[in-house]
Amino acid sequence: MKNRWIFLLMALLLSFSGVAQNSYILPVGNGTTTQQTVPANMYYNYSVTQAIYHQSDINLSGEITSISWHPTGSSWGTRTWAVYLGETTLDLFSGQSDLLTAEQLTEVYNGSVTTGADGWITIELSTPFTYSNESNLVIAVLDNTGSYTSSYPNYTSTSFTSGISYYTYRDASPYALTDASSARSSVPNIRLGITSEDEYCEAPSTISLASAEEESLTITWNALDAASGYVAQCKLPSEYFAYTSGRHRPLPESNTRYDPQVARYIRR
Repeated sequence: MKNRWIFLLMALLLSFSGVAQNSYILPVGNGTTTQQTVPANMYYNYSVTQAIYHQSDINLSGEITSISWHPTGSSWGTRTWAVYLGETTLDLFSGQSDLLTAEQLTEVYNGSVTTGADGWITIELSTPFTYSNESNLVIAVLDNTGSYTSSYPNYTSTSFTSGISYYTYRDASPYALTDASSARSSVPNIRLGITSEDEYCEAPSTISLASAEEESLTITWNALDAASGYVAQCKLPSEYFAYTSGRHRPLPESNTRYDPQVARYIRR
C-alpha cells in the first residue's frame, strides 16, 4: 500500500512538471512593396501559390497556431482558402519542379477568409504545425472560391530574389499544389502566432545613434506596437556577439560606462 501511494505521488508531481510554453506573435517581413498574386489572386476564380520564409527571419521553433497577412485596398468579402505548411532546405524555388508536393505539406486550414479594407487578416489553424527552426518555412495557399472580385487587394510584401515565391491563377477550374508556374521576387509580410519553449525578442527598427559623449549617449529607434518598454545595453567590440539576419538576439551583460567604440544594440 505504501509503495502504491509513493507511485501515485510521483505521477502527480510529473503531471505538473511540464516545460513552460510562451505564446508570441512573430512578424516576418517588413517591406513596403505591394503585389496582388501571393498568397491569392482574388481577381480570378482560382489560384495557387507557394512562398518561402527563411529560417533566419523566423529563428524560433515551436507550434505555429495562426498566420496573418496584410492586404491593402478595398474590402473584398469572403474567400475559400486551403492553407498548407511545410519545410524546405531550398532558399529559392529554381523552377516549378522545386515546389513542395501534397505529401511534403500539411494542410493546416480549409475554410473561409474574410477581411475589410487595410487590416490584417488572421486564420487560426485547425491543425497547428510544428516548426523545427532548422529549415525554411513554406506556406502554400489554394484559393478554391470559384468566383472573383473586382475589388481585389494588394498585399504588403518584402522584396527578395526571383523564385522566393511561385503563383498562378485562372477562372476555369481549381489547381493542384504544384501547378504554380510563375516566379515572384517578393513574399507577403506575415505574422505567425507561435507557441514555443524558447524566449523570443524582436528588435525594434531604425536604431540610430543621435549623439555620443564619453559618459553618455542618445539612441533613437521606432517603437514596436507590442512593446511596453525597452532596455538599452552596450558592450566592448571585442566582446560583441555575432548573429545572422534573424530577429532572435542573444543579450550580453550591460556595461556601466559608455565607450565611443562600444557596440550598441536595443532589446525589447
